[in-house]
Amino acid sequence: MANRDSNLYKKGLAHRGVYGGKEQTVTGVIRVKAGESIATSDLLRMVPLGENVRPVQLTLTAVPVAGNPVLTAFTFKAGVAPMSDTPFKRPDGTEFPVLAADDDALVASLAIPAGGLITSTEVTRPVANSVPNYAPYIATLVPTAAASVAGGDVDLSLTVVFIGEQKADGLIYDKFMDGKVKN
Repeated sequence: MANRDSNLYKKGLAHRGVYGGKEQTVTGVIRVKAGESIATSDLLRMVPLGENVRPVQLTLTAVPVAGNPVLTAFTFKAGVAPMSDTPFKRPDGTEFPVLAADDDALVASLAIPAGGLITSTEVTRPVANSVPNYAPYIATLVPTAAASVAGGDVDLSLTVVFIGEQKADGLIYDKFMDGKVKN
């Protein structure tokens, strides 16, 4: 099993959004070069998301960037992986348990058609409804069959639309850039 990391994952920031209760969008990109394949045992770490971030829509695209790429078996499961193996703790003391890895927790199947774009609004919650809080996690992709590209390069992009967390009695964070707030 190989991990392939998107541009966003490499930055190491959990995306929480800045507007509580509003839809926000973030996109992770991995370049797949001509002749490369993605095995069913590969994990594509696409979009790091913050605690209690709830995706409501996923869009998967394969944008040609060189040559005339032909995609084979570009069908993926969209899941989650924990960002850490320890619970996440906010500066106010609220603790969030580690999310369990699940390769199809968000969407069971996203198949890129000839046009190179698939959108799903049938996104399930990353944890059971009975779990009120969950730690930062990574939105992941795993191919359902070996995927490959021939004839050119593509940028494989996963766009996550999510709702920023709201807190009825005040701000989620009252400090943003100091040693107590760890991404």
